[in-house]
Amino acid sequence: MNKFEAKIKKSLGTEAEQSPDYWESISKKTNIPYNGRMIMKKTTKSNMFKLRYAVPAVCGLALVAIIFLTNIPGNNPSGGDLVDNQTVENLQINNIVSSNGAKIRLPENGTTEAVSYNDYLVQAGMNLDLWLPTGLENTEDAYVYYNEDGSEFMMSGYTFSNLSTGSYLMVRFQKDVLPMTDTKYQLENQVTSTINGEDIVIGYSEELDAYFTTFIYDGIGYELTGMQGISQDDFISIIQSILQ
Repeated sequence: MNKFEAKIKKSLGTEAEQSPDYWESISKKTNIPYNGRMIMKKTTKSNMFKLRYAVPAVCGLALVAIIFLTNIPGNNPSGGDLVDNQTVENLQINNIVSSNGAKIRLPENGTTEAVSYNDYLVQAGMNLDLWLPTGLENTEDAYVYYNEDGSEFMMSGYTFSNLSTGSYLMVRFQKDVLPMTDTKYQLENQVTSTINGEDIVIGYSEELDAYFTTFIYDGIGYELTGMQGISQDDFISIIQSILQ
């Protein structure tokens, strides 16, 4: 077990609540016991890693809406490029001191839908040209959870992966507020960097090899997590592509 898996094992609780169909599908693919209401986290070390950070790769529709990348330094799943007037002032990277799993209860009479990345942008009215490092592809749809009235409750997040290197970016959206998430990162400090005129807090964990940030911009809440090989420069460029 590497340091990353050890950290995740330490941070997880004993159970997590999700929709029955969602956890039943994961139970079948990971051989983790499912009791009809919850999937238990008391499992093997290998499955522990799969459950927590490979869930988007298991629960989404396999390799749908893959975005083919061209052989240039950086690509955009929706067709745009970085604009010229990008600025970074007083860059500060805060140390992530811990990560903790959170149990989230889904709405009792809510619904769940798998939504492709491009379809979500259209539904949310988002004009987003997300820049990506060469090699990252949108490999999975996200599960979007809705309240009984049809309003969005939360999403599982979109995964952009480099299947050759193992690096990946997780992106979550939520209208008007910071995205709800089942993983909480605690930062040693909350010192901001000014990126394209916006004050942004960025965290980094050397142990997890992970960059993290969350912010609200133009009425949309964002959560970005870049792991296992996403460089600092690339992570900043991803943020810049949003703040323009």
